Amino acid sequence: MSKSVKELSPYQQRDILVAVFARLWPSHLAPAQDSEEGWRYVVCVHSPKGQMAWHVADDELAFFRGLDIKPSDWDGHTSAQKTDRLIKLIASMDHPRHE
Repeated sequence: MSKSVKELSPYQQRDILVAVFARLWPSHLAPAQDSEEGWRYVVCVHSPKGQMAWHVADDELAFFRGLDIKPSDWDGHTSAQKTDRLIKLIASMDHPRHE
């Protein structure tokens, strides 16, 4: 990626965060079942609070280098359920305060 951090789109910023999640918990790429041009894959993150999946732009796949490509195992979660799982992850983490 040749863009500076200041030039990253909101989707690129999101994908960087998703790439962090993909390194924290078991994860893989799966072919997108409803793929559009330039969005061939979904990253599936299997967190302690459940699966979360995001479509990934082809030109951002470098963030996910090293993940296996496997058949889709999407559990049918909605965006609302994914957000609920993220909130449950926050609540479950013992976050020390930094001063």
